[in-house]
Amino acid sequence: MRSPRITFNTIVEILDLQAFLPKNILQSSKRMSLTFCFDVRSRFASGIMFLLALSACVSPSPASVMDSTASPIDVVSDAVEPEDASHSEVATADSLEDSALDSMGEPTVFEIGLRYEVSRKSAPSLEGELIAIYDHSLWWDVAEPRRTLAFFDATRFADFPEDRSLVFIDEDDIVSATPMSPAVPTFRDWLEAQALGFALPLEGPVYVMAGHERHHLAERGYGDFAYDLGHAEPDGTRWRGDGRDLEDYLSWDLPVLSPISGVIVEMVRDAPDEPPGGEPDLGLPENMVGLWLGGSYHAYLLHFRQGSILAELTVGSRVTLGDPLGDIGNSGTSLEPHLHLVLLYWDTERSRYWSVPVDFLNVRAGPSSETATIFERIAPRGGTFLWPP
Repeated sequence: MRSPRITFNTIVEILDLQAFLPKNILQSSKRMSLTFCFDVRSRFASGIMFLLALSACVSPSPASVMDSTASPIDVVSDAVEPEDASHSEVATADSLEDSALDSMGEPTVFEIGLRYEVSRKSAPSLEGELIAIYDHSLWWDVAEPRRTLAFFDATRFADFPEDRSLVFIDEDDIVSATPMSPAVPTFRDWLEAQALGFALPLEGPVYVMAGHERHHLAERGYGDFAYDLGHAEPDGTRWRGDGRDLEDYLSWDLPVLSPISGVIVEMVRDAPDEPPGGEPDLGLPENMVGLWLGGSYHAYLLHFRQGSILAELTVGSRVTLGDPLGDIGNSGTSLEPHLHLVLLYWDTERSRYWSVPVDFLNVRAGPSSETATIFERIAPRGGTFLWPP
């Protein structure tokens, strides 16, 4: 099933990327077009989910074989230079108006981080901290004027698949939402206490090509809180020469370390690396490692170099923080070498994943090692350099 075609050149112009892409990519964009398509597969509890095979600029993640305990994966990533932005702890909007009505019939103004008592049309009421709002109107392929809200309550955490610590609610299903006392613990506090934060997955200063912004917000809920990571020069340049060869890119072949401990539930290791800036083939597989972290939480690392994932790693292997996994490559639909890193939550009600907020823990952020500021936790925006503590 395919949706209308859209030219890559149009996307470059809309996102104002001309200044950030190598010349060969811009030249090839004149003959490139991207077709949004879906691959339908059955993998979890005989359920069917649509696998998004596109991100507008770099790297869709088609599903691959998973073991019997794993859920299907549907994530995308882009290595596109965002606007210049300094690091910040929170990369989401502080508040958004929602069309849900409160008991007086007035529109509810939702604020990220507040706890609400939510009355629903289709299910019993619940309480939870609002941790994310997914704006469907930003989605490239199936844009529509609605939103999905994610509410967190630590008391609902359980083993997979009973975990309901996060509940995702369509805005038009909300009858009323009453603000309550602040959440204790907050979602970010709870993640940190559960060791569900990321360490740096690369040696040296890590450059955030893209964070919780721009193209990631268009990735159908699978990339809202993802990171595209690699190396760059101090001015943000990510390649040498004209960028025609994979070896021109500073991120190519960089060793990847596990940013968190977990059990491998999905792996692809033999997909070929694609030339940078080539016309994208949306059916290409990409090399990846998917980790189950506990409950319904998973971490995924995408775009490894072909054959670089360690031979001793297989589905079922347990990895610990800092273990070597493989090397950065350009497998899948990717314009340049980079590492896509995302925390995903398996939504049992919808049989799909959602990208959820996650911090890097105990890192320094800033343009140089000498001026970098230490953060106990940070959700950096694109253009940020991260340094070891």
